[in-house]
Amino acid sequence: MARRRIGFWSNASLTSKFLLIAVPLTVLVTVTTFALLETNRTRTAMAELDQRIAQLASIQAAALSGPVWSFNQTQIDLILDAIVNDPDLVGILVRDDLAAPLGQSGITSDQGALSQGAVIYRVQDQGPAMVLGTVRLFYTRDRLAQESLQQVRTAAVVTALLTLALVVSALVALQYAVRLPLRQFGRAIDAARETNRHVAVDVTTGDEFGNLASAYNTLQKQQKSDKEQLRRIQDNLETLVGERTRELKAAIDALTTREGEILRARDDAREALTRLRRTQDRLVQSEKMASLGQLTAGIAHEIKNPLNFINNFSVLSQELLAELAQILRAADGSIDHRQACDAIDLIETVTGNLARVQDHGRRADSIVRTMLLHSRSGPSSLQNSGLNAILNEALKLSFHSSRAELEGFNIDMVTDYAPDLPPIQCHAQDLSRVFINVISNSMYATHQRSQSSQAEQPGYAPLIKLSTRLTKDGQAEARIEDNGNGIPPEAAEKIFTPFYTTKPAGEGTGLGLSISYDIVVNRHGGDIRVEHPQDGGARFVITLPLTQPEGAAQDAPRRMALQGSAP
Repeated sequence: MARRRIGFWSNASLTSKFLLIAVPLTVLVTVTTFALLETNRTRTAMAELDQRIAQLASIQAAALSGPVWSFNQTQIDLILDAIVNDPDLVGILVRDDLAAPLGQSGITSDQGALSQGAVIYRVQDQGPAMVLGTVRLFYTRDRLAQESLQQVRTAAVVTALLTLALVVSALVALQYAVRLPLRQFGRAIDAARETNRHVAVDVTTGDEFGNLASAYNTLQKQQKSDKEQLRRIQDNLETLVGERTRELKAAIDALTTREGEILRARDDAREALTRLRRTQDRLVQSEKMASLGQLTAGIAHEIKNPLNFINNFSVLSQELLAELAQILRAADGSIDHRQACDAIDLIETVTGNLARVQDHGRRADSIVRTMLLHSRSGPSSLQNSGLNAILNEALKLSFHSSRAELEGFNIDMVTDYAPDLPPIQCHAQDLSRVFINVISNSMYATHQRSQSSQAEQPGYAPLIKLSTRLTKDGQAEARIEDNGNGIPPEAAEKIFTPFYTTKPAGEGTGLGLSISYDIVVNRHGGDIRVEHPQDGGARFVITLPLTQPEGAAQDAPRRMALQGSAP
């Protein structure tokens, strides 16, 4: 449906539009034409008036030559009176050759009047020509202006009459040539719209409206034929659509049945794939940790035997040196005193060295015991353990392991353990694996950044911070923070997924953090999450309950963790 325009011009009739256009245009053209003609005529008349006054001034100068030569004032006045009778003149002024006035009449000022002058010469029959004075005629163009105004008024009346005649004639022509055919068109269209059938337009003229009526009638007939043909096509199309709809419905039912079968098969495949992945995870973890445990146990047993010899013989050597020192002190009078003092100093030095050997031997023995503890298989039992001790032991093991694996490794370690942290009920061996995995990853990340930052950040120093505290809801919390390369945001949600790793190929299995997540969340009912400090690096926050529910995970199979593996 066409949008109806709003406005006087859009809703005005053809007659009104014609009048609004034709009348002003006719008046404008007529007035403009007459104004141009009247302007040209007035300009020509004024030029003729100026020329006539100039000629009259020359004639009067010749007529005044004799009286001025003979100083006949009476004759000069008569001539002046005769000249002023001209309808366009308003004054005359005669001067002698010395500019003295000889006579004047009417207005003799240039204000409000035009003027034309001529020189008065002595006549030829009175001797040689000489200048006797001047004559100046003053005149106005008022008469021409009044005549022009009268012409304009006459033209306005004529223009109005002509415009009225043209408008009436045009309205009559418009009525018979345009409005009547258009009304017939309108009545035919309204009748066709109301009756919904073809109504012919009765216009029999041979002009454009007649051609338009013939074309409209032909179009209506063609439209009627097209409607009948379209109705037949619609009937055939409805029949075809019904048949195709039935076929399509049957095909959709078959596809729906097939889709149900495919969905059931997909669900079965997903369930089988999930079982396969769980089985694969358990097999990989069991096999890898079994091999690592056997290797660790073998190495620890091989180290423990010579370590026992070192510790035992260092104690025996200290005892023998103590006896030797007593013998030297007892024989102080029989040997040189200076030599005895030197010998005693040497004995004390060797004794101090043996004490250091014992300290490091005990330290190495502690590391070996821890390695044996981690290499044991089978279920572990819940026990009350100090979180600070477990975390500190894991820090030392990870540091020595990183020193052995990473060339040129070194790091600053800062600890802030809560002194009043109560013991927690946990599987100490499993928690130790969790802390070793996380701390080893942090040390690896700081070492990688130190290797890549030697040229970009010469002042970079690897740092790891460990802290513990008791939370407001009564849980133990351990924080492990480093200033390494950090974890990309897109990888933060995947690091606890099995087999996902950010390390290069061959350097990580992607099982360390997934096993750590299983130990913390599933075995201990805690929480492990990763945060992104503002100054870079990564922060792992591990929260553990102080006690475990009675019987929780006591008989559950012990999950094997990857010591030193990382995502």
